[in-house]
Amino acid sequence: MLCRNALPTALALGLTLAAGAHADEGMWMPTQLPDLAKPLKAAGFKGNPADLANVTAPPLSAVVRAGGGTGSFVSADGLLLTNHHVAMGVIQYNSSPEHNLIDNGFIAQGRSDERAANPDFRVLVTTGFDKVTEQVLGAARGKTGRAYFDAVDRASKQLVADCEKEGNVRCSVADMYYGTDFYRIRQLELSDVRLVYAPPRAIGNYGDEIDNFMWPRHTGDFTLLRAYVGKDGKPAPYSPDNVPYQPPAHLKMAIDGPKTGDYAMLAGYPGITYR
Repeated sequence: MLCRNALPTALALGLTLAAGAHADEGMWMPTQLPDLAKPLKAAGFKGNPADLANVTAPPLSAVVRAGGGTGSFVSADGLLLTNHHVAMGVIQYNSSPEHNLIDNGFIAQGRSDERAANPDFRVLVTTGFDKVTEQVLGAARGKTGRAYFDAVDRASKQLVADCEKEGNVRCSVADMYYGTDFYRIRQLELSDVRLVYAPPRAIGNYGDEIDNFMWPRHTGDFTLLRAYVGKDGKPAPYSPDNVPYQPPAHLKMAIDGPKTGDYAMLAGYPGITYR
């Protein structure tokens, strides 16, 4: 397994090749894909793996951290597709006994009807991904035990502090491969997020198995949100004067569904993985 500990801000790519009853699986960091060109081609991937190596360029720049999960921009005006369970806090925040959006669902009739998310909900757009292994481990060289841990912790926190001197930026240091590799992730923090559409709970949480990761599943586990920024294009708190965020890239919806044997790759932000 190539990636042990991808922290919440680190993007990972998972592969499932559907070919009859057979499926090959794997999970990699995007930067690893160029080295996997041959097995990817053999599996049926027809593109250039190098196009998926840069998380700040299309198409991966359309994939973001949304709340506690993953989302994808699907329009030039900040429309964001995510899971129903990821957006449950947003739906709940806007619900009341009189207007039970959890059970009945919600659809905005226009942008003025979109509902503001709970104040702590964030969308994080990755704008930088840098290897900082030498900076982190260099500070701990020659140390052992608690002294080693403290040195790594101090170096990581300093890298985050330096990165976050600019406002509206969320930074973190993720460790990979059992603490032998470190990456600093820089993300634009969008705090004005609004609910556009949510299916009724009977669809979005059909079967009442929110965390069922087994297949097959028959759940309409999706919700649409929209991210907003100030008129200057910079992140801003909620305001009726804000305008839809224009993402650097967005994904296009495929009208035709997948066919048996089609190659499939998924991009997302796992909370943690031992894959």
